[in-house]
Amino acid sequence: VFERCGADVNNLQSGMKKLSTVITDASAGSDSATEKLAAVGLVVLAVVIMALRLTVFAPETEFFSTSDLKNAVQLDNLSTVDYVYHGIAEKHGKIAGVIDTIDYRVKYKAHVRASFKMSDIQFDKDVDNKVVTAYLPEATLESPVVEEKSFDFLPTGATTDLPDVIALCKKDAAADVNKTFIKQQAKTNLEGLVEGLTMPLIDRDGSDEWTLEFKPLSEYEKQKAANKAADTDETSADKADKSSAKGANDEGK
Repeated sequence: VFERCGADVNNLQSGMKKLSTVITDASAGSDSATEKLAAVGLVVLAVVIMALRLTVFAPETEFFSTSDLKNAVQLDNLSTVDYVYHGIAEKHGKIAGVIDTIDYRVKYKAHVRASFKMSDIQFDKDVDNKVVTAYLPEATLESPVVEEKSFDFLPTGATTDLPDVIALCKKDAAADVNKTFIKQQAKTNLEGLVEGLTMPLIDRDGSDEWTLEFKPLSEYEKQKAANKAADTDETSADKADKSSAKGANDEGK
């Protein structure tokens, strides 16, 4: 049909538009357009006109769901930040059990990682405003991992016990690192990751009609709780109405 009407057979939508032009020209009295339509036959033409309506003039169908988006981000628990911290820990002791002293100081290097439980991410889809909201969980800071090879003691040759030194450095790193900064960095990295995983589904045609925004998972949970409370109230009201109606009927009888 497209070939006979001079349309591109490899492009359905533009082909339909070309055919629509031929139909319009034929209705305006164009002999050449009428000949083209006569060549394809009335039955085929009816089918094509129906396809033309569905393809060219029908509203665009959204092909992704919130379940699709959740599946796209279903990864194992993910570390999005590996923060390297250089610190100095002090081992305190007492002389004769009374006088406070420092047995030794140790320079160390530690890694503090922030991770997310990806299965906790939730999505909401506002079709009217073309907005997808991703609700992200808060980052979890893992226990610092200390590099034993980084140890440098003062005084040199201090008497130490390796498990005690590791525990000392872990405690020092956990107390000193900027937890707020690490969590913020992790959140920024997670947003970039979620965007990279979901936008190919959200914006399949490259039209940039849809936007992706981020909110804390706590807002999703609050909304879910509010909706559940509203449903409970509605159910209770329905039961009360039915009970009142039943009482009125019994009184009438």
